[in-house]
Amino acid sequence: MRKAFFISFVAIGRLFAQESPVDSVVSDTGRAREPVLEAREVVGQAKDPAGAVRVVNRTDLDQVQTLADALSRVPGVEIRRSGGLGGYAEISLRQCPSEQVRVVLDGVTVQDNGSSTVDLGTFLPGGLERAEIVQGAGVDGDGRPSLILTSRRGWNQTGVSGTLGSFGERQISGWWGGDSGTLSLTGWYGTSRNDYPFRWNGGLTWKPKDTIAILPNDDFTDWGGAGAWRPLQRLQLSVRADGSDQGVSGLYVAHPDARLNRRSVQGSLESKGDGQWDWPVEAQVRWDESEWHDSGASLDYRSNRESNLQGWSGSGSGGLVRNAKDWTDGWLRVGVGAQSSNGRTTTPTLVHLTPDADRLQGNLSAGWKGQDAQGISGASTTVLFQAVQDSRDFGPNSLGEIGSSSDSAFESTTWSANVRLWCRSKDGIWQTWIGAATDRKAPDFFELYGDNGLTFQNLSLHPEQSWTAEWGAAWAPAPLKIQLVPWAGIYRDPIRRQILGPSQVSQYQNDSGYAALGMDANAGMGSNWGELDGALGWSRTWIRSVNASDRGNELDYMPQWRWNLLARTAAWEGLSLEGTLDGAGGYWTSTLNVPDSRVAGHALFGLGLSWKLGRFALLLQAQNLTNVFFQEFQDASLSGRSYRAKLDIDLDPKPPTKEKS
Repeated sequence: MRKAFFISFVAIGRLFAQESPVDSVVSDTGRAREPVLEAREVVGQAKDPAGAVRVVNRTDLDQVQTLADALSRVPGVEIRRSGGLGGYAEISLRQCPSEQVRVVLDGVTVQDNGSSTVDLGTFLPGGLERAEIVQGAGVDGDGRPSLILTSRRGWNQTGVSGTLGSFGERQISGWWGGDSGTLSLTGWYGTSRNDYPFRWNGGLTWKPKDTIAILPNDDFTDWGGAGAWRPLQRLQLSVRADGSDQGVSGLYVAHPDARLNRRSVQGSLESKGDGQWDWPVEAQVRWDESEWHDSGASLDYRSNRESNLQGWSGSGSGGLVRNAKDWTDGWLRVGVGAQSSNGRTTTPTLVHLTPDADRLQGNLSAGWKGQDAQGISGASTTVLFQAVQDSRDFGPNSLGEIGSSSDSAFESTTWSANVRLWCRSKDGIWQTWIGAATDRKAPDFFELYGDNGLTFQNLSLHPEQSWTAEWGAAWAPAPLKIQLVPWAGIYRDPIRRQILGPSQVSQYQNDSGYAALGMDANAGMGSNWGELDGALGWSRTWIRSVNASDRGNELDYMPQWRWNLLARTAAWEGLSLEGTLDGAGGYWTSTLNVPDSRVAGHALFGLGLSWKLGRFALLLQAQNLTNVFFQEFQDASLSGRSYRAKLDIDLDPKPPTKEKS
């Protein structure tokens, strides 16, 4: 059935594709190619350009099982995860709370139903074109760290990909684009049993009495499709729909009927030109729904046997931009947005755990970017002001408002700002920059109102604030490239999810503030023999708490050191061999920093063999060759040796095309 769906998906695309080129580049054969990519997409095609945003491109995504695997190899990025394909994964950028990282998908800000932290485990690599990591104080930053995802684009391409791997992994994806470069369609499907082994003794840390365990209800399935239409060079419409189904299993939750289902649909419209003056316009809308079923009451939590949460959001913005590449460039933008959420739960006592809520917001932003005629030196700054107002209805039988119905409101004003200076050599071999940013973020929907399940509301939250800075230097004499970025951050009243006592119930609370300091480093070299790339990250945190036992300690689950190494041979008769090393230092599982909460570091070794023959590309991989078993359950997704095979087929090879000068 899903195979038939995908064939129909491609057939519909071919039926509606325009065959006349629109703002296209034409090859020697007369075949039109995709429109000229916008600046952000051009950046996305290069891997880690010095001084720019960190980019995980399509080639990187082809080499990994999950998005979390690819992101964990970027300096300054920390991924916490539990489970294999589809397992929960959250991102932290330079030690900031994961709740503070903004996740944007095709221009639409994403919020998971029931959590302010976006679960990256639901994004399969086959459905993504690239991922960009933007630090708050870095280039393109606006004060708040962001992860920007783009759905896979089949511009002027047609192909399919299939993967088989350990623990029941199966993935398939396909992409198609019309010859005119105006329409792109992509579809994907993935599933896994996730029956991997891990050590377990009933506690958080490793003990000699550990036994090998396997989660009995941990399967995952995801499917979706995305499309983009460019009738004009300056205009693009994007749509995406996806869904997932997974068993909700854990060390204490093993009932075979416990399931979590997610569905989402979103669309975005962007109109942007590349002239000296432009009036860009953007609009986005998103709807999502999540359902939790647990007829067996596995959690022994009687007020949560079934719940449903739905929400939608929409926003739009417009402004004026000057882009003459001199000292007088700038922009002004006005935006509005709306968000709504409502939920229900079926329980023995019919308790409504969270209120229905609506949010209205407006923002005004301005920026300036100046540079000399040769682009040798320059500066930029951005400022954003935002006003937020919520209305909510608790309804009957709400916790805290039991037996009554009442309305109340939440209002907040927030801001963010960024400033950056840079300088480079005329030949482009070296460059240096310095940046600083501040951000005041209001509590979002689910931090305030919970998730209608296991996360209670907290209406007393107040905004969190951060101050970050970075200095960077890059040196790139061919074939060598080196980049070093020391950074620092201060976080005040960070909002983090807290477990309430010895239970599965949680609540978002303002936590103790902390300071962070670190360094990100990259080095790479290429030659006729192949390529060698390395990454190193170091960081420290100091908790600023009124509690003397916490003051000065480090955050939990944040290793001081992280390193990655990739060595790949040049292709010979289409064959290429690669080796990988992914390592992390020790870390604490508690902010008390006591010896019993110390977890040792790890090093993972992997091998890969790729073979390209005509339109076929085969990848064979072996991960965790030394069969490392981790000391803590949250890393169980990496436990045990694993294998995977991936085959890509280019169904419509294109000849080389002429680039616009």
